[in-house]
Amino acid sequence: MCCAGGKVSLSPVLDPPPYLLDLYTSSGSEAKSFRNNIRAYNSLLACSSFGAKVDESFQSQGVANFKIHGQIYHRMGSLLPVEGQNPVFAQLYIYDTDHENSNRLNVMRNINAEILQNLQIMLDTYNPYIQNFRQVRDFLRDDAESTEISMQIYCDRSHDARRYNAPTASDVAAIMVGDGCEIDPSNRDIVLNLRDGTLQRISELHPSYDLLQYILLFLRGDNGWHLDISLTVNAQVTQRKRRKTVTTMQFYSYRLQFRQGS
Repeated sequence: MCCAGGKVSLSPVLDPPPYLLDLYTSSGSEAKSFRNNIRAYNSLLACSSFGAKVDESFQSQGVANFKIHGQIYHRMGSLLPVEGQNPVFAQLYIYDTDHENSNRLNVMRNINAEILQNLQIMLDTYNPYIQNFRQVRDFLRDDAESTEISMQIYCDRSHDARRYNAPTASDVAAIMVGDGCEIDPSNRDIVLNLRDGTLQRISELHPSYDLLQYILLFLRGDNGWHLDISLTVNAQVTQRKRRKTVTTMQFYSYRLQFRQGS
């Protein structure tokens, strides 16, 4: 179960910054408050939204239930909100950032403003995707009249998909000025226009699928599962003409195990 009999070998995920590690492991009151509200903090800082067809008829009194039909998916919108609408998710890293903390607290008021502010600072420092959104903010501040800008998040930015070296902003995305006609993304790249009011599904094959949603688990921008993660060399030799890449189930089975030092 843990490594498919030695066929799967992934590098450890990147260590969280000291502040976040302390929130996860400390017995202090601030850390306990964070863990009690960890979903709220993650939702306020996530770049993508959670989507599913929810069966409302399943709700009833008693223990809370949540039933869906079909596939779970993640969605992203434009870089800026449509006029008259409040910014949400990744838009909060670009729009009205002078009041960013208060904008998030307006969504959920029962969390610690100081913890939220520290997490935002930490993301600015360590997360390459957030650094790209900040670059969009800076560009718009310098050229407020611009309406021709897009951001492309690449499908793959790793030479060895099993290695977890900390990426930089230029490794994961690019900001493009123009009308978008020159963009030629693959069918799994994510292209965000400035303000079009639409939502797009993120492909579950994209290495950023998990980390854009669960930003406090993969704060440094670790790759999630995608199609190009190779099995170990010995497994490839043994399998010969059969599959030579790690499946989704193998990837998450490996990640969910307890290991020494992890």
